Amino acid sequence: MNCVGKLKEIEWVGERPDNETIDAIFFHIPLQVIPVFTFMRETGCRRGEAIGLTWKQVDYVRSVVNFNLTKNGRVRQVPLTSAALAVLSAMPRHGATVFYHPDTLMPWNGDSIAIPWERARKKANSALRIHDLRHAYATKLAESGCPMHFISEVLGHHSVDFTRKRYARFSPESASRAVLRVLETVSA
Repeated sequence: MNCVGKLKEIEWVGERPDNETIDAIFFHIPLQVIPVFTFMRETGCRRGEAIGLTWKQVDYVRSVVNFNLTKNGRVRQVPLTSAALAVLSAMPRHGATVFYHPDTLMPWNGDSIAIPWERARKKANSALRIHDLRHAYATKLAESGCPMHFISEVLGHHSVDFTRKRYARFSPESASRAVLRVLETVSA
C-alpha cells in the first residue's frame, strides 16, 4: 500500500503578510527608507543582511546577492528580481554599504530602520513586523509552487523541515488555484 504523508496546513498566528497589507504600510513609509524595505520584500533577506549589504556582495552578471556570513554560518545566494535590481541600480554609491541614510550618508542600523516601519505600521493599522517581509516572500514562493528545498536554500535555513513548518501556510485561494491547475492538467 502506497502511503502518502499529508502536509498539515499551519494556522496563521497574527496578521497574514499579504501584498495588500504590505502595500498599505509602504504607503506611509518615508521615501528615503523605501529602497531597503523594497529590497527585503523582493529578496526575503533579513533586516541585518539588507542594512549590512555591501556592493561586493552584488553579482549583476548572475543577478544574485552572495551571503557568506549568514545567521547559520552557511553560504547562500539570493536571486534578484527585476524590482530588486531596480532598487540597487537606483542607489548612488557612497561607500561600501548599499543602503544608507541619504542625509547623513551613514549606513542604516536596526533602530534607524525600525522607527519608520513602526510609524508606518501604526498608521496602516497593522501588526506586521519588518521580519514579516521575509515571511511574505517565502509564502509567495510556496504558494506559487516553488519546491520547499529551494525556498529553504534561498532563505538559508538549516533544514527543509524548518522551512516547511514556518512557510507551508497557504491561503485558501492559492490552494484552490493549485488544485485546479493539477486537475486541468490531468484531464487535458
